[in-house]
This record gives sequence, structure tokens and C-alpha cells, in this order.
Amino acid sequence: MSCIYPSAYHHDESEQESGDRSPESGEWLHHQSQGGNADKQFGWKIRHPHHRADEELIQTSRRTDDLAQWNQESTEKIRLFIYFLTMETIRPKVGVWVIVRKDGKILLGKRINAHGDGTWCFPWWHLEFNESVEECAIRETLEEAGIKIKNISMGPFTNDIFHEEKKHYITLFVICDYDEWEPKVMEPEKCEKRERVERENFHTPLFLPIENIKKQGFHPYAQ
Repeated sequence: MSCIYPSAYHHDESEQESGDRSPESGEWLHHQSQGGNADKQFGWKIRHPHHRADEELIQTSRRTDDLAQWNQESTEKIRLFIYFLTMETIRPKVGVWVIVRKDGKILLGKRINAHGDGTWCFPWWHLEFNESVEECAIRETLEEAGIKIKNISMGPFTNDIFHEEKKHYITLFVICDYDEWEPKVMEPEKCEKRERVERENFHTPLFLPIENIKKQGFHPYAQ
């Protein structure tokens, strides 16, 4: 169906003078009703349907462009979010390692099912939010080894980078004495066994933080 529009939007004097054009040409036509002078009296023209389809195509194209721009902006925001989230997750974590002394020996445990699987280490865990280092040491020795400790003091720290596992820890060492209860394996999914060993006869292989603390020449009974 042809559509009629006011000439205020589509008015061309040259077309009025040139007369009607073929509908197949896709051009504007003069409306010839009312003696052929309706276009001059009322300023009306008949628009070919093909032009309407063209306008709809243009509008669709504009909406597509807007959507593409929105998608591009959203993708960029998501990319930045993932970048900063990744930066947050790869920051070094803080581990608290507890050196429990008794009768000239140190308590060790053999790790399993985690990075450093098969190596020996002290009882340890991550420092929790709003937790002091001493509180962490007391909590973890009880949860992991089932023992109480006393005479807690701060020891050295190491900067431990696990390249293959893409992990990075700042390890804080706490020195303490055994208080009561016998050590046991409280978390068998993480620790295979626990033993008291003299420093000079530590089992091997040792977990990286212990290797690094030994390189410092640290001796737990020197304090």
C-alpha cells in the first residue's frame, strides 16, 4: 500500500512540474486525485513502498550499530573486571607456620593432596581476617595436630614463590613449646603422618618454606 505524507516533509517543486513518475522507479509520485491538483492544493505526495522498506532497513541498521557498540563497551567492562579480579587472586597470601619444640625435637608432618605433596613441613595454615599471628598458631596446632602450645614468640619470615604451581606466600614462623596432649593426624586428607624430629635430622624432601628458612641459618633452639 502506498502512503501519503505532507509535503512539509517531502516537497520538491521540480517534481511537481515534471508530473507523475512510474511506481517501478521508486520515486515520489504526485497525487492525481481531485483533478490532479491535490498535491498543489494540499501538498501531498504518494511515497513508493520500497522507500518505506529502505527506511526500516536503515533504522534496523542503526539499532544493530547501537547494539554492537553496547556489546563492545560491555565486553571491555567485563575484561577489566576479570583483570582486576585476577590481580586480586594472585596477590601473595600469608601463611603461619608453627615450630613446636619438645625435648630438642621439632614436630613435622608429611603433606598429601596439595602442592608440595610428599614433602615435610610444620603445622601451618592461612592467616585469617582479623586474626593475630599468635591466635592463628594456637588454632592451627589444635586443629591440625590436636595439641596445645605455650611460650609463643615470633620467628623469622620467608618469601616463598612456587613457580610451577603459580603460588606466592609470605610465611611467618612462630616458635613455641609443646604444652599438652599428644600430636596426631587430625586432617588425614591433608597430612599422612606426624613425627618429632631433631633439626639436624629433618626428613626430606622438605617443603619450600622450610628449605628457605634453613638457608637463613635459623635454628629454633637458639632462641
